[in-house]
Order: sequence, then structure tokens, then C-alpha cells
Amino acid sequence: MAIDGSTSRCAAAEAGASMQNDACTEEAECTGVVEEQRTVLDDSHRDLRDDEFWRHIPAYAGLTADEFHDHRFQSRNCITSAGKLRDVLQGRVSDSFYADVEAGVRGSTMSL
Repeated sequence: MAIDGSTSRCAAAEAGASMQNDACTEEAECTGVVEEQRTVLDDSHRDLRDDEFWRHIPAYAGLTADEFHDHRFQSRNCITSAGKLRDVLQGRVSDSFYADVEAGVRGSTMSL
């Protein structure tokens, strides 16, 4: 049975066919509407860390949890350019990573 992706209905149902005229290949189960199938993706990115991860970043290593989580600190220290990212990470990633970031920023309509 062919599925029309725009309507999520089998082609026979779209053509107005009924189950009596064998338009659907699996008559007993065909209702004309195909249930949406979803792929289960890895959602581990939603598991937020609760450790002091910022201590591995040289520019933030000396901060307490209260200082790092403070909205004023976050506002003052938000990274808005590839150059600022380089200053904060201080060699923790390769030059090719920075080149990728710079290329991405150039090609994007959004800011970093």
C-alpha cells in the first residue's frame, strides 16, 4: 500500500477506495489512515550535568558554583565571537575546531 506523506493516508483511501473493493492490500487492518511512525532517537543530550564542569575551562576554573551560575556573570561573560571562544578555551581544542566555528559563524544568520 502506498503512503502519501503529505496526508498520512494510504493511496487507496486518498482515491476514495473502500475496503470492499480490495483497494487496500491488508483489508482487515486498513482504515485509510496510517499511524505516524516515530524513530526513537538518543536523547541523552537532555541529561544535564550536575558537576562543576566549568572548572575544566581555564577561564572559569577558579569560580565557585554560585559565581558560575549567577545570571550577571553569565551576561558579562557570554561568548559572542570565535575570538572570544578562543580566549576562554585557551588551547583546549584544535585550530581546526576554531576554523569550523569561524566558517559556521560566517555562513549563519544567527550570532554565536
